[in-house]
Amino acid sequence: MALQKNIETQYGVTLSYWKVTRLNIEWHNKIAEVFLAGWPSQQVRDNGVEPLEYKSFVFRHDDWPFTFDGNNVSEAYERMKLPMQTHMGGGNMHEQNPFVGATDVI
Repeated sequence: MALQKNIETQYGVTLSYWKVTRLNIEWHNKIAEVFLAGWPSQQVRDNGVEPLEYKSFVFRHDDWPFTFDGNNVSEAYERMKLPMQTHMGGGNMHEQNPFVGATDVI
């Protein structure tokens, strides 16, 4: 599974294929960090090219999507497509999460 969303890097390269590469969950405090890697396309990734960019997002209790009986990676992908509830600084919530409205790649 992965996410499809065109996001331009600071170098002007558009990446459209994003995959969760790491997920760290602190269950007691309901804090999780999701790491995504980006490629220009799924074909580029499938050809063994290293990711061109990494992004990480922290989920706190207001955004907590994880369950003990669920698939935490799938839950992270679903939550990444929604605005963040935890405000972490300037700008609106869509600016903080560029994956709002992304589509699934199976």
